Amino acid sequence: VTIIGPGYFLNENTGLQSNAMVASVGAITLNAGASGSSVSGLTWGGQLFSVYHASDITISNSYINLQVEGAGNNLVVRNCYLTSFYCMSGPVFTGVILSNNVVRTLATGSCFSTIRNNVIGENGLSNIPNSDIRSNIILNGLNDMSGSVVQNNVFVNSFQPGVDGTNLLGASIALLFIGP
Repeated sequence: VTIIGPGYFLNENTGLQSNAMVASVGAITLNAGASGSSVSGLTWGGQLFSVYHASDITISNSYINLQVEGAGNNLVVRNCYLTSFYCMSGPVFTGVILSNNVVRTLATGSCFSTIRNNVIGENGLSNIPNSDIRSNIILNGLNDMSGSVVQNNVFVNSFQPGVDGTNLLGASIALLFIGP
């Protein structure tokens, strides 16, 4: 299955879109039969996008609330605005890659993840065990990082237990972001 929409935040830069209407969808669930699917450019109207026992899924350029559940592997989420990303407890989902996203709430639970080049955690502490966490801006700290590699991140918090000297602590939001 391949689904392609125009993207999200189309009204942010006026005059650049011939049509600023979004492709808005309700709840979507990708089950095992949807393995190999690609979704791009959609806006979820507050409903849940679920990946359930499906593998080899790519989600890009979308505004979503994402939940991963059941055993599977190879989920790539890139260039998205995620209101939340939850990997539910239970069977392990491996090969999750989150890159170049804004992730307001993040809890990877039973996912083994690579998390790089994201802005994470506007809505509180994030639980990210068993992951490779590098080169992110982390706004509200990390809660559970057991089994994770945490390097080259910028933390707004001035104290973050369990990180090494490659991470920058106590960064100013005003210096990291330009605009309102």
